[in-house]
Amino acid sequence: MLILDALAYKTEVQVVQEKYFDGYPNLWCDVETALEKTTQTILDAGATFNESLKNRAEVSSREKDQEDQPKDRIGVAREEDNLVLNIEAIRDYAGTMVDSTVDDWVERAQRKAVIDILEETGEHEEFVLKRLRKKFEPIIPRKNWLATKSQSQ
Repeated sequence: MLILDALAYKTEVQVVQEKYFDGYPNLWCDVETALEKTTQTILDAGATFNESLKNRAEVSSREKDQEDQPKDRIGVAREEDNLVLNIEAIRDYAGTMVDSTVDDWVERAQRKAVIDILEETGEHEEFVLKRLRKKFEPIIPRKNWLATKSQSQ
């Protein structure tokens, strides 16, 4: 959901700024401004959607009052009359997603930093090979697949 993603992203950026940058902005000013505008536009769209649904429900209610229908039909509420975006609930739920996303960002940044350092020192190939061996070691049987010269003769 777009509202959820926008609210979560904004909060995640704020958490990273506070936790890892002592509150200093870590986005370029124009990017941060664009994020603010985008988030506000999305929230405004949600509010407009809710207002539209409210107006639609009022019109529908007036139409029902004017119609001469049997009593049992009037008591049935249409689903769209009860539909509303609860932006505060979405904001609360977005807050629950923040920690795992920030942890993922930090892990990826650390991994990238290690790889950059290893590439600069020329040790990245050995590092990758060790990681691959470690990852696939449980899968590969522990037999000596390479025959020595004396075994092959």
